[in-house]
Amino acid sequence: ANSLKALDNSSRNLKQRILKYKEIRYIEELDKLIEEYKDKIKDKELIHNLLKEEKSNERKELDNLNLIEEKIKELKQSDEYKEFSNLNNEFENIDKELLKIKNNIIDFFTPLFRILRKYQKISLEHERIINNYLDYPAETLVGDKDLEIKIILKKVKEEILKDKIKDKEEKINKIIKIIDNFDESEMKKLRTEFSSLNSEKAKLINKLNLLNIKKNLDNLDLEMKGINDKIEKIRTNKEKLNLSLASIDLDEIKEELKLLAK
Repeated sequence: ANSLKALDNSSRNLKQRILKYKEIRYIEELDKLIEEYKDKIKDKELIHNLLKEEKSNERKELDNLNLIEEKIKELKQSDEYKEFSNLNNEFENIDKELLKIKNNIIDFFTPLFRILRKYQKISLEHERIINNYLDYPAETLVGDKDLEIKIILKKVKEEILKDKIKDKEEKINKIIKIIDNFDESEMKKLRTEFSSLNSEKAKLINKLNLLNIKKNLDNLDLEMKGINDKIEKIRTNKEKLNLSLASIDLDEIKEELKLLAK
């Protein structure tokens, strides 16, 4: 009888210990879930606050952007901008004319480059000016006040006819034809036009430099770029924060808590 009683007591003690262990495990699991739930709520609140801050920053930067756009609009309606625009159009037209003349000069001299290099190999005369014509035909023609190139081409033809400069017959004939067609009055005309347009261009540059409008517009454009960069960065941050917010799943923890409560 005493043995049965002792066994019954041992069994009861074991059951109590098991129940106590289960209760401890349950409480630990419950505490863990509650802490996790609290942490996620804190994270969510923090992200909401950061998003609120980023939205506020975005509104400020958008307001700044609107102010810059208004300033640009105002400047472009000013008399100074009209003057700048007219001068700038004039400048662009002169540039187009200069390019046209420059290309005409280059088109004339380019076929002569090969033969001029061959002439350099047999003659040390005019080396500097020939190099200049090879590198910068239009600019060199403008500086060639005495049209030294005409004398050079005449000597080139003489050396060709003496058979000291050789090439394929077809090419030689073409070169001689170009040299014979060298029009001194046309070259002087091109040179005068090119020089005159460059002078006009320099005057326009001076006039444009006296105007503050270009500098002001450039500064505003730079400011606008900086603001747009900030807005882009803010929107990227908002996107990341929204993704982080979406990844916080409180419902999952709620379900786990419900299961534990059963």
